[in-house]
This record gives sequence, C-alpha cells and structure tokens, in this order.
Amino acid sequence: MGGVMVLAEARSAGLVVQSHGDKLVVEGPSGAARVVRELFAHKSEILVALRRERAITDPRPDLAEDSALWAALLDLAYDIDGDDPAGLCGALNGMRCYGAALVESAGGTRLLAGEMTTAEYDQMRGEYLLPHRKTLSMQLKRLSAEAA
Repeated sequence: MGGVMVLAEARSAGLVVQSHGDKLVVEGPSGAARVVRELFAHKSEILVALRRERAITDPRPDLAEDSALWAALLDLAYDIDGDDPAGLCGALNGMRCYGAALVESAGGTRLLAGEMTTAEYDQMRGEYLLPHRKTLSMQLKRLSAEAA
C-alpha cells in the first residue's frame, strides 16, 4: 500500500496526521496502532503528501467564492516547482494570503486584486508574479480549459 493510501486509511480511522519539519506527528485512537505503524513505514511518502496538501490548499478559505479555483491553480503550480517559496506556487500562495481573487470570464481565468488595494496588488504582482508570467499565463489557460 502506498503512502497516499495509508494516509487516507489513517484519516478514515480517525487519526490526525501532521508534519513538523521532518517529523511525523500522529494523534488519535489507540486502536489504530497498525495504521500508525504503516504511516511510519511510509514516512517519507507521507511527508511529501502532507507538504503537497499544505501547498495546494487555499490559504484563504474564508473567500469561498473562488476557493475551488485557487485550489486547482495551486495544484497546477505545485506540479511545476513544488513547495519552493520562490516558485510560482509560493508566489500564488502569498498573493492569495493577501486576498487576491480569481475570476472566470469569457476571456479566461484572470487574477485580480480582490481584497488588496490596486497599489498593493501592482507592487506584489511586479515583485512576485512577473518573474513567472509565462508559466502563470499557461496555467491560467489550463485552468480555464479544465473549467470549461
């Protein structure tokens, strides 16, 4: 059984599985000892899966209107550069934390200021997104195509 399957089984058994750096932290019912052993047998795979989950989860679920779009875009970006904070996924996570929005329109999916002021958005866009503009543009097109 692979790490992702073990993680799903652990959660079904009522276990809470988290990572703290290179440590795997598991809490839950004592009757799930077999699953806990499996988790630790697949520790490296579990840690990778948890990092991916954290990176592709919308950091602003309170902005529910476009949360699903953000999760999908972060997933696409993660496939490019993983959890590199200087990569596209890291830049998008930062923009979203500040309240950036995604909007679907006839012209495709667009990234907007959302809760940020125009000045804040323009400054952050220039610093964090423009270095990734070609890749971001391709991923927004993919997102639009998948949503259609």
